[in-house]
Amino acid sequence: MLNHQVEVLTPAMLDVGTGMESSRLLRADPLRTALLRMVANVDEVQTIPGSSLVRYGDTRLTFMEVRSKLVDLVRLRREPLVATAGQFMAREALACWTETVASA
Repeated sequence: MLNHQVEVLTPAMLDVGTGMESSRLLRADPLRTALLRMVANVDEVQTIPGSSLVRYGDTRLTFMEVRSKLVDLVRLRREPLVATAGQFMAREALACWTETVASA
């Protein structure tokens, strides 16, 4: 009998940053964390004997391909988002500082 205990993640894992619509950076970091958790989960599933034979969906994706897509999301989508959000936050902070100085 095979008995493997592996955590099963659901799409709800990506429901992060709700209620923080005003800050892209605050939403981006929990999303990055969730994606990295999913990568770790795929790594864990890949240790199960026979997991390399599993295919998913119409395109017949392997776990390695799913992992690669998740890593690409973190590197190619999330990191530019943080850079953009950082620029936005800097402008917002400058405007707030300018208003504070002008009212003093």
